[in-house]
Parts: sequence; structure tokens; C-alpha cells
Amino acid sequence: MFKNLLKVSVEWILPWAIGVALIWFVVMPVEAAEMADREPDSALSENLYDMAELPRKIRKVVFRAAAYGKRNEHQKAVALLTTHLREHPDQDHSLLRLHLAQNLADLDQAALAKEHYRKSVMMQPRLDRGWFGLADTAYDLEDFATAGGAF
Repeated sequence: MFKNLLKVSVEWILPWAIGVALIWFVVMPVEAAEMADREPDSALSENLYDMAELPRKIRKVVFRAAAYGKRNEHQKAVALLTTHLREHPDQDHSLLRLHLAQNLADLDQAALAKEHYRKSVMMQPRLDRGWFGLADTAYDLEDFATAGGAF
């Protein structure tokens, strides 16, 4: 009985293993080449939030707003960021919008926060914190289609 089971197993296992091995040898070199050309996601995400990459004037405003946010002075951060955007529309940036949205969300102004999260990800589609914030605020506003699309 064991001999029969072994014979039947070999009849289907061997062709299956050969098929899997052939597929692996054909597909693997292509995937390996694609992966070698691709930058790691964590490195991409870290560069997106690197303040040193920001123009000097925007960096100063974002740093000041972040300091207000850490002290739970979200209203001051919002005022600083909106004033800067109003006075310098040419200095709009995804991180500036992200900080504005985060502070608005902390002030329970979800509708405004959602719009600024949306603008931040439109400016920089790889901004994962922007997508998460957009999904979170959209969910809070029961805009489930937007929330689902952002996740």
C-alpha cells in the first residue's frame, strides 16, 4: 500500500515540481531586476518629510507651526500657515498643507482639514501621512467613498 501511495505521489508531484521550478526560473530574474531598480519605500517616505529639502522660507514657517502644534497651540499654527499661504501663494508646498491639515484636524475642523489633506496629496501623491489624514477625516465626516479611496 505504501508503495502504491509513493508511486501515485511521484506521478503528480514530479511534474508539479518541475512546472513550479520552470515558472520560478522564468519569472524570478524579471522580478529581481525590477526590485533592484526600485528605491526602498521607506527611503522614499523619509525623503518626503525631510525638512532640509524644503525651501528656506517654507521650512521656517513649517518649523514654527510644528512648535506651536507640539505646545497644543493649534490655532496659532493654523493662523501662521494660512497667513503664509495667503501672503505667499507661490510658496505652497505639500508639507505646509499637511501641517495645516493636521492642526485643523486637532481643532476638530475636519471639513477644512480634509481639503488641505487632499491638496497635500495632490501636490505629492506619495505623501502617506497625507493619505492617512485624508482617509481619517473623510471617515469622520462620513464621506466613505473618499475614505475608501484614500486607504
